[in-house]
Amino acid sequence: PTWRALSDEYNSIITVAAKNKTPIGLSGEAWQIFEDAVADGLEFIFGHRVKRLGGRKRGQKVSDMITRTPDDKIMIVDTKASASKFNIGGPELRPLIEYVRKQKIRQNGRLEVSAALIVADQFEQDSERLQELSGEFLAETGLPLSFLEVSTLLKIVAAMGKSPRARNIISWAQIFCSGGVVTPDKFNRELSAAVRESHMGS
Repeated sequence: PTWRALSDEYNSIITVAAKNKTPIGLSGEAWQIFEDAVADGLEFIFGHRVKRLGGRKRGQKVSDMITRTPDDKIMIVDTKASASKFNIGGPELRPLIEYVRKQKIRQNGRLEVSAALIVADQFEQDSERLQELSGEFLAETGLPLSFLEVSTLLKIVAAMGKSPRARNIISWAQIFCSGGVVTPDKFNRELSAAVRESHMGS
């Protein structure tokens, strides 16, 4: 994978595109730029190439991307560029529910699909409501649903930039496959525990 997430422009590109605006110096639809920027970030923190679908499969019922973590978890990822806080509820989740069900069949006998992830600049709902939505998603699909804000993604990218070797000792399932909001605290706790309990902490 290329490490575009380490470029000087990355933070401004993903922050502006997340608000459904086209960053200065770039052309194209803002939501597509945001989708690519999120994929760049996930490629860097996981060290695996992200399968990009969304804008490249227009007219097809697919999620934006599929990614694999170093601890061999498959995640279905959707991105939501929005000028204001993204308001998510049952109707917005229906296409993702259908795609997750389909992808679980596609991955049968291969790596297990472990979670779904939605990435946005910010979410309108509070963490309690997002946890409820994750529970409803779990009941429908058998998979937890996690929510990641751009500011948190950038903090994870920055941390991995300082300790890239740590990506292979982190239990990413603890961060992304437990459902609800992915917080900087949740990530920092897992990173600290992983370093402390490995040779990197000695």
